[in-house]
Amino acid sequence: MYGINKVWNNLINQKADLKPGAGGRYEKAEEIANRKKEVRLVLVRKWFTSKETIGILYLEEHVPQIATVFTTHATVLGRSIAGNGFPLYEGLSKFDPAQEARKFNVTAKHSLEMCAAKFADCFTTVSEITSKEITFCFRKNG
Repeated sequence: MYGINKVWNNLINQKADLKPGAGGRYEKAEEIANRKKEVRLVLVRKWFTSKETIGILYLEEHVPQIATVFTTHATVLGRSIAGNGFPLYEGLSKFDPAQEARKFNVTAKHSLEMCAAKFADCFTTVSEITSKEITFCFRKNG
């Protein structure tokens, strides 16, 4: 399912903390799914972990009528490239995302992020520079 690594596929059914609506408290994806008549929108912000992105896929599979908004601050691939001292933004056109994900051993996390971006009803970034990173890493406009 979703064309991602089997390990991450199995994690989709685990609980992830998500925030339904604009003023809601953080809840597990399963709890939100159980309240499908009350919840119409879930905001998902990805900072450092993948559990939020797993929640998007969980909701897409179990309650697709709940809209998801996925906002990212950076990608695991971008963090891996920059964190290893490579010039991320200056070298974007020179990198192959799939090859770089393998190089830094983040293929599963990278594929999970791409799927979450693809399946979220709305995908946003926090800045223009992050949008450029997304365009490169996911081959998608953020």
